[in-house]
Amino acid sequence: MQEYLEEIEFDRHLFFKGVAFLKYGGKLNKYDSEKSGFSLFRHVRYYDIEIRSIEELSQEEYRNWKKLFELRNLEGSVIGLYDGSEYDLKLDVIYIHEELQLTHNQVEGDDLHGYFDSIPVAFKMHKKEKAIACRKDLATGNEEQRNDGVYAEFYSGEFLDPEAKTCATYWKKISGTKCIEGAETGEIEYDGNRFRKQYYHSNCDTYWGEWSKEKCIKGSWTGEQREKNGWIQREYYNSDCSTYWEDYKEIITKDREGGTGCSDLFPLIPVLFILGLLIWLSFKFHTIIPILFGIGLPLALYLLSLLISVFDKYPRQTSFIGLGIFRLFQLFVLISLLNGLISVFNKSNWSSKEERKKERRTESTHTWSVDEVEEYTATDPDGGRSATKKKRTKLKIQLEWSSVDGEKHDGTYELFKDEILASSSNLKSARYQNYRSYSRLYDRIYRKDRVYLNSVYSMLDSIRDTNELNRMEFANVITGLVQSIDYVLILEESCNDPTVLLNAEIRDMLRKGVDCEGNAPYGIKTPLEFLSSMNGDCDTRTLLLYTLFKHFNYDVAIINSDFYGHSMLGLNLNGIKGVYKKYEGKSYYFWETTSRGFGLGELPREMGQLSFWKIEIN
Repeated sequence: MQEYLEEIEFDRHLFFKGVAFLKYGGKLNKYDSEKSGFSLFRHVRYYDIEIRSIEELSQEEYRNWKKLFELRNLEGSVIGLYDGSEYDLKLDVIYIHEELQLTHNQVEGDDLHGYFDSIPVAFKMHKKEKAIACRKDLATGNEEQRNDGVYAEFYSGEFLDPEAKTCATYWKKISGTKCIEGAETGEIEYDGNRFRKQYYHSNCDTYWGEWSKEKCIKGSWTGEQREKNGWIQREYYNSDCSTYWEDYKEIITKDREGGTGCSDLFPLIPVLFILGLLIWLSFKFHTIIPILFGIGLPLALYLLSLLISVFDKYPRQTSFIGLGIFRLFQLFVLISLLNGLISVFNKSNWSSKEERKKERRTESTHTWSVDEVEEYTATDPDGGRSATKKKRTKLKIQLEWSSVDGEKHDGTYELFKDEILASSSNLKSARYQNYRSYSRLYDRIYRKDRVYLNSVYSMLDSIRDTNELNRMEFANVITGLVQSIDYVLILEESCNDPTVLLNAEIRDMLRKGVDCEGNAPYGIKTPLEFLSSMNGDCDTRTLLLYTLFKHFNYDVAIINSDFYGHSMLGLNLNGIKGVYKKYEGKSYYFWETTSRGFGLGELPREMGQLSFWKIEIN
C-alpha cells in the first residue's frame, strides 16, 4: 500500500423493522399506588425478545418511521428470525410503534410479569467495516521556492480519483527564510546573444550560473545592418545561432518626426476627460457598454488605420490583400442590409409587448375572480343603534401547480382588497424612512402581511393533511407554488429608464420578452401584492416564501447577493445534501425560486461563489 494511503475502520449502520414478541418485568410503584389507591407498576426490564417478519429499511424510511418510545433495560439475547434462520441480534436501539396492549400479567408480591405479542418495532444495528482512505496533512516530499518563501506539498485527505487510489494535494508555506539549494531566483542576465540565470544557496545567498554557449536568443540583433535609398535592413539571430535579415524599413528622420512641444499634448486633454467619464459611467451602472462603445470602436478604427499604413509601405505585396478585405466589407454590408429588411417584414419580431404578455398568460396556471361581500359589525349593546354595514371587496384566486417533486396540486384562497392596500401603504411609507438594511425592510413587511394570509395558510394546511406530507414533501409543495408563477421583473425605476437599460442583464431579459413592472418602492412587491397580481421577481418570491415557512415553523432565511444581483431562499432541514450557507452554527440550504424544478440545495454554477452571498434575515 502506498504511504499516503491508510486502512480505516468505520461503523456501517443498518436499519430494520419487524414484529416482536417480548416479556417484561415490573416493580410496584409504592408512592403512586398509595396516592391513587390502586396497585401501579413500572416496567424495569424486557427479556426473551424475539423479532419476526424482519424487513430492511433505508435511512430515510427509518427516520420517518413513527417511534412512540425506546425500549431500554434489555436482558439476555434478542433473537431475530430472518429468511428461515435464527440470529442473535446486537441492537444499538429499538423503538416500538404503538401503545403496548397488555396481553397477560402475573403479580407476585411487588413484582409484575407479563408479555406482549405482535408489537411493531424498528431497530438499528451496526457492523465494523474497513476501507482505504487518504492520509491527511502528510507531506509528499515536494518543495518549491516562491517569492515569499518555501512551500511544501501535503495530502489533503480526499481522493482525487477513488478508483485509481490517487489523493488530492495542497501547498502550504513552511518557511519565509529557508531557501532550496539550486532553486532559480527568476533573475536572468544577458550579454549579446548569451544569457545566464541566478540561483539560491540553502542559506538564501545567490549565485550566477554559467553563460549559455550553444543557444542564441531568437530575435536578438547581431549588430549588423545595411541601408539603401532611405530604407534600413537589420540582421537577427535564430535560436540555433544562425542568422536572418528582416524586411527593409523606412528611416524616420528628426525632420519628419515633427515637434514634441506642449501644443502637441493639448489634444490629449479632452481624450483623457472622455476616458474618465466612460470609466465612471461603467462603474455607476455596472456595465462595460460605455467602455466598449467609447473605447472599443475608436480602438478598432485605430487598428484599421495601422493596417492601411502597412499596405501603403508595401503596395505591391499587399494590394491583393487590401482588395480582398474591401470585397469582404462589401459582402458584410449587403448581408446586414438583407437581414434588416427581413426583420422589418417579419411580424414576429415587432409584435407588441401586450401581445407577447397575452401569449404567455394563456400558459398560466392561475385564475382569479373578484367578489363583493358585506360584513356586519355587532349591534350596540344598549340597543339604541342598529348594526352598521360595511362593504369589502374580496379577491378569490384559484391555482393549479406542481410541487418540486412533480406532484400536482390545486387550491383556492381569498384576499381582501383593503388589506392589500394596507400592505402596499406599509411598503410605501417605508421609503420615507430610507431603510438602508434589507433585513429591516423585510422584517417590516413580514410582520405586517403575515396576519392577512390566513386563507393561504388554510389552503396549504388542507393539502398537507389530505396527502399526509412530511416536512420535506410539504416544503416542496410550498416552494413549487411560487416556482410555477411566471417571472416578472420588478424595478424601482421606470422600465424604460435609460440608466436601467444600461444594465446588460436587464436589457437582455426585456429583449427576450420578460414582463416588467416599474416604479415599485425598493424594487419589491409585498406578499399580498404578489399573491393578488402574480407579478414578482426573486426577492419578492423569497419574501413570500419566508413568510409562509415562518408560519409553519420552519427554520428559514433569505440569502442575498449584491454581486450576482439575486435573492434566494435558505432552509435549514435535516438530512439534506447540497450547497448551504453557514450562519450561527446552522446550515441554510439554497433554494432557487424563479425557475421550475429547482430542488433544495441546488445552487446554479454561475452563482457558486459562496463568499458573495450573505444571510439577510432568518
